[in-house]
Amino acid sequence: MVVNVNGRIAGDNRTLALHAGLVGTVQDPDGALRPVAGWHLAPAAVEIEDVLDRITHDHDTTPPEPSRFGVDGPADLVALYRRIGSASG
Repeated sequence: MVVNVNGRIAGDNRTLALHAGLVGTVQDPDGALRPVAGWHLAPAAVEIEDVLDRITHDHDTTPPEPSRFGVDGPADLVALYRRIGSASG
């Protein structure tokens, strides 16, 4: 889950990722095991789909032309070439 934090004192805005789940177990005095839930906030990574959504929202784009050959390379580059042919503005 992504959380946007607006710092009122410093006036900064940050995007954080909330990570939660079972982080371990404890053993009760009677020997029973019990799960322990936990969570932490970490800086959120920018997802390529969010970047591409913003490009298509803020700019005039054209779809990619069909290709007989697949695009090869890093996943972010492949996602770009599969979704946007050109952008302007």
